[in-house]
Amino acid sequence: MTAGRPHDVQDLRSTGPAHLRGRDWHATLTRAGLDALRPDEQFVQVLTLTGDALSALAQHAESQHQASQ
Repeated sequence: MTAGRPHDVQDLRSTGPAHLRGRDWHATLTRAGLDALRPDEQFVQVLTLTGDALSALAQHAESQHQASQ
């Protein structure tokens, strides 16, 4: 899973613990590159990538703010 594919996070949420796991759950894990990891490792990876994406957004917002000054 890469930070450039935020829809994978939504797919994981939609097919995983937030809802009953359907047949798309394993396909979503595979597409996100998480299928070879243990569930605890999957969790850490998703949190890490989410944090990275939020940091990138914060940096982008800050650079936009500085450019407007």
